[in-house]
Amino acid sequence: MIKEIIKSMPAAVTMDPAIQGDIWDFFSSVSNYILIISALLIAPLLYLLAVFYLLTAAGETEKITRARSLLFWTTIGLIVILVIRGFFAYLANIF
Repeated sequence: MIKEIIKSMPAAVTMDPAIQGDIWDFFSSVSNYILIISALLIAPLLYLLAVFYLLTAAGETEKITRARSLLFWTTIGLIVILVIRGFFAYLANIF
């Protein structure tokens, strides 16, 4: 069945460059990729690392401070990424 599907596909796909989009579509695509990579992959790992630091701190203030700092800066990073994404979406709607 897979061979039949592959045989039915065209050998080459041509696209009209005029319908590819403009610079705002490019920035929107880039910001989407950044959002996906950072917000869905990196940030949860950093949150888990901060929770691990908190659980293994055993009352040591230095480790607790490091975990709180990691939580704070991860949250700030997510906010910045979402604001930039919203800014590009806003600019794309204006132009």
